[in-house]
Amino acid sequence: MDYLIMCIGNRTGGDDAIGPYIADKLKKEETKNFAVLDCGTVPENYTSI
Repeated sequence: MDYLIMCIGNRTGGDDAIGPYIADKLKKEETKNFAVLDCGTVPENYTSI
C-alpha cells in the first residue's frame, strides 16, 4: 500500500456525507496502491495527532 485515503463526514448530515460516499465508491475500486478508511466524524481517532 502506497497511500491511505481518509474520508471524513457524517452519513446522516446531508452534504456532510460526501466523505463516506466517496469512501464507499473508492472501496469498490481498491487496489494494492491505496487503502480507504472511512473516519466518520472523528478522524483524530485514526491518527496520532
